[in-house]
Amino acid sequence: MKANLLIWSTVFCALMLSILDMPNWSMLGRPEWVILVLIYWVLAMPERCGVLSGAFAGLCQDLIMGSPLGKHALAYAFVLAIVMVMHKRLRMYDIWHQAGIVFLLILFQYLIMYWVDLLVGFPAAGLWIIFPALISALIWPWLLVVLRSLRRRFGLMVRIG
Repeated sequence: MKANLLIWSTVFCALMLSILDMPNWSMLGRPEWVILVLIYWVLAMPERCGVLSGAFAGLCQDLIMGSPLGKHALAYAFVLAIVMVMHKRLRMYDIWHQAGIVFLLILFQYLIMYWVDLLVGFPAAGLWIIFPALISALIWPWLLVVLRSLRRRFGLMVRIG
């Protein structure tokens, strides 16, 4: 119960950060807070957070952003499925290798969302998708440290085996 409350409160905070008002010049570099938090929780506690959690958070993101329903849900579900398959390997990498993989995962997420935008007839973002992925990868080490300290403060240790 305590683990679920912490996971969903951090996802809620990430949803609020994703709608935070920012100046126009910085909108291209907005980090992908929700998927970053979800990737962390899948790596830390894959038995508590997974593909369905990503799909639900993606639907919430779609409702908040006013994007086509299922756009973020589909992208988050695919990204978290990859993370779940590779989570034991990803946990063994150092923090900067993880940041590089997070960069690739968020690029993949943006490619899925680009594809959905093309299907529904929305204008596509083009090559600008590299900036949020890069900013998110640079934020990953600090987010990892903050969420790990939160998890330890609440006594949620990972069981290995």
